[in-house]
Formats: sequence, C-alpha cells, structure tokens
Amino acid sequence: MKTLKTKSAGIHSYMLWFFASVTFLILLNIISAFIPRDQLVKRTKQAFAKSHLLKSDVGGNIYGLDAWRGNHQYQDCLVLMQALHLSDDWKENAFLGPKSGEAKCQWLYDYVFEQQDQEELMSTVHMYWQYNHGTVAVTSIFCSVIPLELYRALLKFITILLTALSGIALILVSDKKFKGSGLAIAGMGAVIMLLTLHGFDFFGQNLSHGLGDWISIGFFAILMWSIHWGLSYKKNVILCIIFGSLSAYIEYLIGILPFCIISILIFGAIKNRIDSTYNFSKVFRLLFTYGISFAGTFVVFLLVKYFLVNDSIFKVFYETFTYRINGETYSIGDVYTGLIDYL
Repeated sequence: MKTLKTKSAGIHSYMLWFFASVTFLILLNIISAFIPRDQLVKRTKQAFAKSHLLKSDVGGNIYGLDAWRGNHQYQDCLVLMQALHLSDDWKENAFLGPKSGEAKCQWLYDYVFEQQDQEELMSTVHMYWQYNHGTVAVTSIFCSVIPLELYRALLKFITILLTALSGIALILVSDKKFKGSGLAIAGMGAVIMLLTLHGFDFFGQNLSHGLGDWISIGFFAILMWSIHWGLSYKKNVILCIIFGSLSAYIEYLIGILPFCIISILIFGAIKNRIDSTYNFSKVFRLLFTYGISFAGTFVVFLLVKYFLVNDSIFKVFYETFTYRINGETYSIGDVYTGLIDYL
C-alpha cells in the first residue's frame, strides 16, 4: 500500500512538472504576441542593409554554404516574417504563426521596406497550423532587443559551448568512474561528431536550427553532467519531461526528436556500466517519459488552439501531418508506409 502511494505521489509530481512546463511555454507565446513590432521591423531593415539578410532564400556563397549568414536564409526570413504579427488577432499570432506562401526573403524585404502594395502582400498571408511556434516567440523577444547578427552569434556560441561541456562531462565521468578508460576518447569523439553532424558553420546561427541545437545538445550535455553529479532517477525523469516539452515547442522538423532519443540511449548505456540496477527498463521509462512529454505538449497546444482560435484545428493538423509524410493521401496506412519508406 505504501509503495502504491509513493508511486501515485511520484506520478502526480511528474504531471505537475509537465503542466508547469507547458503553461510557461503557452504564456511565452502569448507574451510574445503583444510585443510591439516596431523594433523588430527596424532591426530587420538594418539586417538587409548590412547584408545580414539577403533577398534570396539561400546564402550568398556557392550552393548556399554561407558560414557568415548561415545556410538557411529561407528559415530565417520565415521566422522573422512570423514574428512581425501579421494577423490582426493576437491569438492567431501567438498560436498559428501567420506567414506568406511566397518567397520568404523577398516578401519580407518588400514588406518592411514597403516596396509593394501592403494589401497585395497581405493577401498572400495564411496560417501555419501544425507547429507550436516557440522559435517565433523566442525570436520576437530577442530580435526586438538585440541586432540579428548579435543574436546569430549568441545562438552559435551557446551551441558550441554546450558541445564542449558535453565532451568535458564525458571526460570527467571517464576519469572518475572508469579510471581514465576509453570513455575519455569517446568524449572528445562526441565533440567532433556533434560539430560535424550539426554543421555549426552553416546552421548554428540559423534562427530555428540554432535554438533546436540549444535544446538537443543542451539535453545531451545535462544528461552527461547528471552522470557526473550522480543525479537521482527521479531528477532524470524530470529532465526528460522538461526537455520533451521544449523539444515540441521549438520543433520545426529540424531533427530535435531523434537526437534527444539517441541521447537518452547513450546516457542509459553509460549509466548501466556504472550502476547495473540502471537497466533497460529504467531507460525505456525515460524514453517513454520524453516521448509522452513531447506528444503531450503538442496535444495541449492543439487544445488551446481549438478553444481559442479554431475548432477545426485537429482536422487540419492531421491532414497537414500526413501530407508531410506521404505527400498525397491521408490514410493511416499511407502514413506508416511513408515512414517505412523513408527510414
């Protein structure tokens, strides 16, 4: 009986952590929707004037390999466009991320410099239903305060710092737990692997990729340090809850989810070598917790959209999601077939 009560109390505690995390993220979206856009318009103009943004949706170098501006001008212009609050309804700005379907950078340039009729430009704006638009909220806040080039530098610097901290943590764990075994070499390998895999030179400064790196590599770094610090299983569960929510909040199909899942598996493998009681069952529960938190965040945001914005949101979300996977049809069978084909 006492064990059941303890488990029940633990579950309730985890649920509180989840709803606290999601509530904070929802409030962040709402707050960002009320930020005056004058400063963002001014900084966007400055970015174009200084060539930190281009009218082209790709970078300035051959094949778009631009280590100065980043390799994804399209995504930068998309996020900045959404951060301009193009709808007259704050709820749509907060939760549906209105955007234009035209070439993003050219549209953004024409809009902020008023190079085309504003009504004509606004006629191409539509809602971006399927994401939680955390990137837009964070960008609204940062780029209203600091120039775009400084924000980009901050994104890349923090990501590289987190990568270095990941390697340092593995080296410390190796020295402390394994007496200088090959895990130290693995730590350095992890740093090199992360730098190569994420392509920091070309994506680290991107407004969506950069924030995604903060979450994915930050999660990996904290998990490695949790081994060094000897954090309890309960605290590791809480970490999975928080980062599961953050992953869903920032996700723009930039690979956060698979990277975080791999991070949990790496954490579990190392932890098991230190503590044999840290078996697959515990690791699976961490994976499950992260996955539920990720999916649950989408569900909560969809419910908020359903009650505040549009009651057809679930239908639109489902159709958009399945179209992204399969391209043509919307059946569950087609979704699974598409997933298998693209594995």
